[in-house]
Amino acid sequence: MLSESKICCEFVKHLEALSRFNKLNHEGNPVLWFHVRNEFKGAYDARYGSRMKKEGVKAGVADYIFLSNNWCGCLEFKAPKGKLSQSQKDFEALCKTFKISYAVAHSVDEGLEILKDWNVIK
Repeated sequence: MLSESKICCEFVKHLEALSRFNKLNHEGNPVLWFHVRNEFKGAYDARYGSRMKKEGVKAGVADYIFLSNNWCGCLEFKAPKGKLSQSQKDFEALCKTFKISYAVAHSVDEGLEILKDWNVIK
């Protein structure tokens, strides 16, 4: 069973290839994508965590953000049996409030299907 990190690394390989060939677009507009590194539990000391919060790190933000003209999508990856934390559920609800596309994927294939559903991959 793949870990969330390994799934993300494989997903990025696909995104990079699609980006190289200009295959990521939404309604004819190019799509900018990036990974949000907002996990720091256990990896750093409490002072670093406090500083990250002061700098604006928000708990629950999705792993990947996709931006295009008048559209935004947030994609969270979880290991095959992984579930959203409460802060991730809160972020999902916030996305829905702002009419931002939000989805959870448990595999690379599922992530790519979500991008197809969002009309980001043709």
